[in-house]
Amino acid sequence: MHKLTCEQVLGLLSFYVEKKLSPNLMKEVEYHLNVCKSCKTEYFNLINILNNCNEKNSQIAISDINNDDGYSKLQYKVFMDNLSAYIDNELDDDENIKIKKISIINQNARQELENMLYFRYLLQSAFDMTKLRLKKDYSAEIVNSLYNTKKKNKFLLSINYSFLLIILLYLLIFLKIIHN
Repeated sequence: MHKLTCEQVLGLLSFYVEKKLSPNLMKEVEYHLNVCKSCKTEYFNLINILNNCNEKNSQIAISDINNDDGYSKLQYKVFMDNLSAYIDNELDDDENIKIKKISIINQNARQELENMLYFRYLLQSAFDMTKLRLKKDYSAEIVNSLYNTKKKNKFLLSINYSFLLIILLYLLIFLKIIHN
């Protein structure tokens, strides 16, 4: 028990917050957070980000309820249905223009877009900071490991072929000596 590293805890933190870990793993992460100040700080930073997002979403939902204009609500619904695709640049040109127009006209949509872009910025910043702190690029390490394994396998295969060729030559020489 109590064998989790800081890297592992940081990787499990979002699952811990959402309570999507097994009971034993929850206890392990909780124990680590109690003894590791830097991981506990990261945990509280994540909680603050989530609380800020929840607060912004509830503010937008309240302002949307207070807006009785049916057309604005319809615009806002179309906007919200396409917001994620817009931010990830997955919409065609016509849909992009429609979302831009709605965000200009509809104050709630504009505020939601600003919030989502800010949230994306926070997530990217947190990811970049974590990546710098870990100072280890696991994806590159895995790719290098696979590449080196292929090189080793090719080398071993060439050695095996060379060894077989030498055995065949000795066998031919041996058969020639016996045959003469």
